[in-house]
Amino acid sequence: FYKLRGLMIKKSNNKMPQVTEEELESIIEAMEDDGVIENDNAELMQNALDINDTTVYEIMTPRVDVVAVSVDEDIESIKNVFFEYQYSRIPVYDKDKDNMIGILRERDFLTAYISQKNENINIRKIMSSPYFVSKSTKVDDLIKEMQEVKKHFAIVLDEYGETAGLITLEDILEEMLCFFWNLRK
Repeated sequence: FYKLRGLMIKKSNNKMPQVTEEELESIIEAMEDDGVIENDNAELMQNALDINDTTVYEIMTPRVDVVAVSVDEDIESIKNVFFEYQYSRIPVYDKDKDNMIGILRERDFLTAYISQKNENINIRKIMSSPYFVSKSTKVDDLIKEMQEVKKHFAIVLDEYGETAGLITLEDILEEMLCFFWNLRK
């Protein structure tokens, strides 16, 4: 995305773009109207530009839809959650969903499950620390942050520090390429 944006918006020595985002949107629209680019390509370019203004809150999975497990949940129940929902990562909470304490990867869980034959698996030892972001974070900024911390999954917090939902890199990519995702459905 950043390379695409960099190619479309050239910067001069004084760091001001030669073409503003609004002008670029007009150019894309004109090119589409004139038949220079197809509707699909124009929509893809527009989505790449629009992601700058999108907040995490707009595309996150809301708390009510978050599939999570309790750190105290029995191992068989956790295994069944992985099998039922087929997620590669599941958030782990202590007491309630406002106290997210980790992210459990399916691979780590199943490796422990098989190697320890379902005996004495300590979820706290195999989960990774969660990455937290504010619901007002711009998606554009979150992409950079997730790359820096090498995380694909973040817990979204509201203004009170409580869990608002979660967001994954897949959610972001889906938003950026929503047109192509809709074609597949």
